[in-house]
This record gives sequence, C-alpha cells and structure tokens, in this order.
Amino acid sequence: MKYVDVQWSGDEYQGGHAFDAMDYLAALPALLEQLPAGARGFVSDPDHFDFYAVRCVKDLQLQRMEHKGTELELYFSGNPWKHDEDLSLQYRGVTLVDYDHSVTRGVYERRPSVLLDEILPTDGGFSHEFALGSGDLTVVACDMRHLWVPRDEALHRD
Repeated sequence: MKYVDVQWSGDEYQGGHAFDAMDYLAALPALLEQLPAGARGFVSDPDHFDFYAVRCVKDLQLQRMEHKGTELELYFSGNPWKHDEDLSLQYRGVTLVDYDHSVTRGVYERRPSVLLDEILPTDGGFSHEFALGSGDLTVVACDMRHLWVPRDEALHRD
C-alpha cells in the first residue's frame, strides 16, 4: 500500500502492530476526484476508517469471493462485537485479482480479517488493496458498488 501503514513486528499485546491510515486520509481529498463514483462513495464514508464505527472496514472478515468474467463480488461478515451489518463489494470491469496468502500478521494470521484497506485511482478505474490477517488482497477494476446488509443476509442469499 502506498499510504496506509499496516506493520506487524511482534506481540499484539506489547505494541507490536500499527494500523495507521492518517497519511492516506491526508491524501484522500486530492484522490477522490480521480476515483470512479462507486469507489469514491465507499472510501469517502466518514465511518470507513473510524475503528469504533459500525461501518468501519476494520475487523470485517472475508467470507467468500465470486469471480465471473470481469465481475467480482466479495462477501464480508461483520464482527459481532462491532458491526450490525455485513458488507458486499461488487466490482465491475475487473482486470486483476491477486490474493497473496504468503503474508501473515501475528495473531490475525489464520483469519482473513480486514486490518485496513486503500483505494487509489488508476488509468480507467482504481485499485483496492486490503491488508488481511491472512494475506494481502488486491483488486483492480473500472468501478464498484458496496452494499451494507443485515448480518448474514449477504452470505445466505439464494
């Protein structure tokens, strides 16, 4: 990630981690005008990086990925102690999906929990990078749509 800092250097309980989006938030106003509408709407939500907000991305857990042609849908379940909704991200015009499982982060290493994310403009769209406890996920697409839904509804659709 270019601006977001997700460092892991040891024991979570002894200050061995840093989840910091401050540089990204400082750069974001200049980046917003370059982002497609859907990506801009998602990342500009005031709760996006507020660790105490119910619509913060931190602690969402990746449950499922559905990739069909140039469309991708990611399903995240909310943390029951924090979120009252689950999240579905629907990407269109996808040109890259890369999930690097070799990266692990301390006590999070067995869980695909979102630590932080970063959306940046690209030629013809945007990139969306996630630092997960169990890997790094990158999606490059033309645009996206996000949908917060009552808990588990996105995960149990027919």
